[in-house]
Amino acid sequence: WRRKSALPAPEVALSAAPAMSETDEDPLSRTSNEWERFAAELLRAGRFREAIRAGYHAVLVTLFRAGTLHYRKDRTNWEYAYALPPSTAWRPAFVDVTRRFESEWYGRRDTGAETAQEFARQAQSILAAVRGGGGR
Repeated sequence: WRRKSALPAPEVALSAAPAMSETDEDPLSRTSNEWERFAAELLRAGRFREAIRAGYHAVLVTLFRAGTLHYRKDRTNWEYAYALPPSTAWRPAFVDVTRRFESEWYGRRDTGAETAQEFARQAQSILAAVRGGGGR
């Protein structure tokens, strides 16, 4: 007993960002603004892969709310990308963030800060375009 009690207590790592939950699999579980805040918190906490997912969900929810895309549970991210008219000015950016999201999230990569920050910049440019009236 003496040896065990002499050992220091293990440190518990606490993240500054809230934990993700099963409901976060559904983009509609939060508003776009909530996803944006969550993505920023995750980015600050160094949880880059999760930040990319939250940022992608913010974009999707914004497009759903704008009526640009229509939510269907069985639809893939690529089906959403292909559903955008080719004339949509920010369509190439959406295709790129979809590619990055798929690669980082499903590829289970060790996502770096630079990748997550670049993703956030691209996502913000899409959000600004849609919110500024360029949703279609």
